[in-house]
Amino acid sequence: GLLASPDPYELLPGGQIKGPIDVAYYQGRFYLPWGPTPALVVLLFRWLLHWWLGDLQLVFGFLCGIYIAESALAMVLWHRHYAGLPRWTLWLALFVMGLAGPATFMLNNYVSGRVHEAAVAGAQFFFLCGLLCVVATLGRPAFGGALVAAGVLWALAITTRVNLALPIGFVVLMIFGQQLKIHQRWASALARMLPLGLILVLGIAVLGWYNWARFGSPLETGYYYQLSLTRTRQHWQDLFSIDYVLPNLYNYLAGPPSLGAGFPFLFADYGHPPRALLGNPRAAYYFAQMIAGVAWMAPFAVFAVQPAVVAIRRLFRRGSASRPERPGNGQPPAWIVWVFLGTFLLSFGFLLVYYWAAMRFTEEFLPALVLLGILGFWQGYAILRQESGRRMLYSGVTIFLAVFSIVISVLLGISANAARLWLLNHFALLAR
Repeated sequence: GLLASPDPYELLPGGQIKGPIDVAYYQGRFYLPWGPTPALVVLLFRWLLHWWLGDLQLVFGFLCGIYIAESALAMVLWHRHYAGLPRWTLWLALFVMGLAGPATFMLNNYVSGRVHEAAVAGAQFFFLCGLLCVVATLGRPAFGGALVAAGVLWALAITTRVNLALPIGFVVLMIFGQQLKIHQRWASALARMLPLGLILVLGIAVLGWYNWARFGSPLETGYYYQLSLTRTRQHWQDLFSIDYVLPNLYNYLAGPPSLGAGFPFLFADYGHPPRALLGNPRAAYYFAQMIAGVAWMAPFAVFAVQPAVVAIRRLFRRGSASRPERPGNGQPPAWIVWVFLGTFLLSFGFLLVYYWAAMRFTEEFLPALVLLGILGFWQGYAILRQESGRRMLYSGVTIFLAVFSIVISVLLGISANAARLWLLNHFALLAR
């Protein structure tokens, strides 16, 4: 039917697509317009263990991996810079990283995790694992091997979701800056970074070949040929625009969930209409799926403000860049703060100009923001450690924000699958 159609990418009457939605159609073949790495993971398990994995299993595995990598990063930083704080400050951070955010929602979205969620979660998993390799070994003898491992992991991240090239490129520059500070010579720093750079170039080249083999262009991922209700080809020039910044800011940061009369009481709602786009022809094209803002899912991230402000002030303060950092003064290492801050800004900035907002995309910037918030929390506690009254108030506010973040996120995750919730309610009635 598609082969016989004069325009296979046009909508049918009634808004139906002549083919599977979100799949790329090109010269009589169907393709997935996502990176190939998650599919290779499926093939690897099939070959080694004779297990057949679906998207739900991939999403669950990647999300668990994200939590393990985040936790390991937090523990490395805590033991190096904040080991003098009470141990509950670390445990609280681990609970927040595991349960605050869109992870539980992504597992249930549209009955189960799909290839959409697998791409987002997989890319974050590989990115954070590579970052862990670097942070855990910087300045240690194993750093050279860790850079190679990070290069492989980051190449896998880019070949899972290509927009991860932006934060990865930034982190590579930050690592180069640290190497230059250590070795004091450009040639030595470049030589140390060479294996990482070669692996990333090879990964990008393989992705380009993969795209060329499918679509005849190394830069074409298949998105242009996607069968979509939004008619991607006809609106190609509208996919990215600064006009989407204000509605995306609202939906990603402040959009509230809906309140219901029955359990779980909170439900993710479709993004609010883009009032900022009134009178703009792009208003009809912008769309937001079920989403709740970070202010509701993870208000704990507000602690990210303090280290971010300090890092920016240090950047613009004359002579501050050359001052040595004093250990034990409550300040996290400046380059670590910039790694988390830059990763957040680049990932979030990319989404702000994109025409489609969704809860799953929150997972692309929230891990870095929460890690930065945890550093801010530890920094604030270290500063107030000698002031018992203010420290107790600070701890109370922190625990409240952590509990609020966890409860809201879990309830939204439960509400994501109405059919499963309906079944559980009926089992409860039968049990009575």
